[in-house]
Amino acid sequence: MVTPPPAVVAHAHLPALRGAVVAIDGRTGYVLVRHGPFDGMPAMTMTFRVARGSPALHAGDSVSAMVNERTQPWTLRDVRTNRAPRESAMRAFIPVLHEGDAVPAVALVDQDGRRFSFQATAGSTTIVSFIYTRCRDARMCPLVAAKFARMQRALHGTPIRLVTVTLDPAYDTPKVLARYGASYGADPAVWTFATGTTPAIDQLAGRFGVALERSAPGILAHTETAIVIDAQGRVAKIVDGAAWAPDDLLATAREVAGLDANAARRLGLWLGSSASALCGGSGATGITVGAALTLLAALAAVFGLIARRAFKGQTS
Repeated sequence: MVTPPPAVVAHAHLPALRGAVVAIDGRTGYVLVRHGPFDGMPAMTMTFRVARGSPALHAGDSVSAMVNERTQPWTLRDVRTNRAPRESAMRAFIPVLHEGDAVPAVALVDQDGRRFSFQATAGSTTIVSFIYTRCRDARMCPLVAAKFARMQRALHGTPIRLVTVTLDPAYDTPKVLARYGASYGADPAVWTFATGTTPAIDQLAGRFGVALERSAPGILAHTETAIVIDAQGRVAKIVDGAAWAPDDLLATAREVAGLDANAARRLGLWLGSSASALCGGSGATGITVGAALTLLAALAAVFGLIARRAFKGQTS
């Protein structure tokens, strides 16, 4: 008598999801999934963990799974997948840059049509973002561009510059980027917009850990990342998500550039980055605003106590 293989244990209490894998985050192993409605959630693109023992997933795979909503981000369990027949398994592996790594030379052009690469920024600290001009999600590209516009006002006379790279090079020509930059008051002396060939852009975005899928003309699903590059062309700071505050990121860039440092601003950037990285677009943050403020208050109290003791020691 042949014993049938054990059936997959279904978690009846967990909601079921069906969708397609957009990308795999090389740093965390999380998956970006474009899914249909489930358990009151509308159709959207979200980040998930994948339970241990699940089959390997690749960009382009169709996937069905149960969703454990008690983790941050949510976890896919009982994963079943249909391998995309063409592009997914054949995609070349792109190693993700980490802090301290040198930024590779990638041939780009700026908004004036001139050749550009990150080697051209040597000697300056550079803050980098990735956007596309047709993005209409106010929480993503327009928000990042507005933050860059705010930072620009504080950068004149400093060795810090801004670079925004498009994720949509087929549409975002230098002329389109120049018009987009002008709409935000971009000063080319401080703020560069860059484009290039699609393979070059995909390679650069992948090296910086940006998950990207061009699902339809003019529609991109992607993650947000802000990067600070030092004057030697090395990655100094990577901030996931778009929740960072301009003043916090500027404080980090100023420290990297050897200018004044602000511990409170760096703490704010760390808190924002941590919350964003854990949130993963699922609507469940890893650290609440209240918890962040409580932690900030506790640290401020500790710093105050140390300062008071130091002052008493000097006056005694």
